[in-house]
Parts: sequence; structure tokens; C-alpha cells
Amino acid sequence: MPKPESAKGKIERDSSSAFYIKVCGTDATAYDNYVKALQEKGFTVDYSKSSSVFNAKNAAGYSVHIRYDSKGDSIMAIYVFAPDDSSTSGTSGNGATQNNGDSGSGDASTGSSSDADFKAAMDSYESLMNEYADFMEKYNAGGHPASMAADYAKIMVKYNDAMKKLDAIDENSLTPEEQQYYIEVQTRVNQRLVSVGTSTAQ
Repeated sequence: MPKPESAKGKIERDSSSAFYIKVCGTDATAYDNYVKALQEKGFTVDYSKSSSVFNAKNAAGYSVHIRYDSKGDSIMAIYVFAPDDSSTSGTSGNGATQNNGDSGSGDASTGSSSDADFKAAMDSYESLMNEYADFMEKYNAGGHPASMAADYAKIMVKYNDAMKKLDAIDENSLTPEEQQYYIEVQTRVNQRLVSVGTSTAQ
């Protein structure tokens, strides 16, 4: 892994299967430079990139997820997962594992209700962002008709509700499996938004 430009941050998780660190004092240029450094290090497999999210794997199967937030302390969150961790969190490792995550509902009986709340929040967020992407495709294809303004307002109401649930998630308390699902959802959402030429619903 390349070294971030900023030396300020906090290691949130460090294990044989996952590593999670928050790096403060990172501006947009530093984020872009770090993404380029990751790609130079070989993180170019199945990658997706936006102005705030980067996801990729390397040839050895390690996966990295970067989230950049320019607000406040300008934090760049870096997640790294070892190959074994990625393979055990979802048997196929692609979008099809989303429903296999439901087979984890068998695990839900052994886990807490917060686990179910977490997955519900993530699924609600992904569903909403897919709805938004569908809307934008129709909106762009129609030449940006003013008649669709009411539909956009309705989506924004749903968006605010989904974001409240997402913001209520304490990432530091997530299990490695939940972190992996979080990243999978964010990756799918990011790829969907990029496909319609946008990176956010705001």
C-alpha cells in the first residue's frame, strides 16, 4: 500500500483479514494522488472511481476501498481486505452475493437486531440510488423536461430518509463481514451512478 500524504489519522481496525484507517487533512488533490498511487501499485482489477470513492483489487486478490469526505477534517477512509476475507464474506464476490447476504439472515438469528437494521439501511440506500439512476437516465434521454421536477422532489424525500439511516451506522462497530457488505453496496451504487454520468443525488 502507498503511504498517504497526510501523517494525521487513526487506525480503526487492524487484523490478519482487514485493515481500516482514517486519514485526516486530505484535500481533493491528495485523494486523487493516492488513488493514482494505488493504481501504480497494481490496484487496477475491477476498479471504479469517482470524486469521492475508489474501489479496486490487485492481482493477488487484495481489495481496497477508499472513501473521501471533504467536509470537516477532510477524512480519507482506507479499507483493505485480504483475499480470504473477501472470499468468505460472499461466496461469489459480485452483485449476486447481495441476496446471498440474506442467507446470512440465518446468521441474523445468532446476531443482534442491529445487524438486520444495518442491512436494511444499506439495502434501502441501494434501492433508492438505483431508482435515482433510473430517473436520471429517463431525465437525460428526455432532454431534461420540467415536467419531471415533481418526481425528482419525491426521490429527494426518499434520499434524505435513506441517508439518515446510513449516517446512523457506526462504521467502527461493524464486523468485517458488515464492512465488506457496506463496501459492496457502495461499489455497486458508485458504478451505477457513473454509468449515468453522476456521482451523487444532490
